Amino acid sequence: MPEVDLTGSFTLASGATWSSLGDGSFSSFIDMNASYFPGDADTTAGFVELVLATFGNGSCATGTDTVEITILPGIFVNAGNDKSMCANEDS
Repeated sequence: MPEVDLTGSFTLASGATWSSLGDGSFSSFIDMNASYFPGDADTTAGFVELVLATFGNGSCATGTDTVEITILPGIFVNAGNDKSMCANEDS
C-alpha cells in the first residue's frame, strides 16, 4: 500500500501530534512531515480521516484540524493461468 506524505504546521503551541480515525500507522506521529500508511479498514472504506492536534498551548484551547484522504481502488491485472509447453509440440 502506498504511503500518504503529510505536511502539517502549527503556530502559538509547542507542538502537534497526528492521529488517525482509521487503522493505519504513521512514520512518526509528532513529525509534521510524516507519512501515513493506510490500513486494511482504511482501504476497504475508501477513505481515512487524519487529525492534527496541538499541545503546549498555554491557556489557549487545543487547536485541531482534520484532513480526509480518499483511497481509490488499485488497478489489478490477470493474464490467466500459467501454462507450460514443450518446444517441440504444438500448443
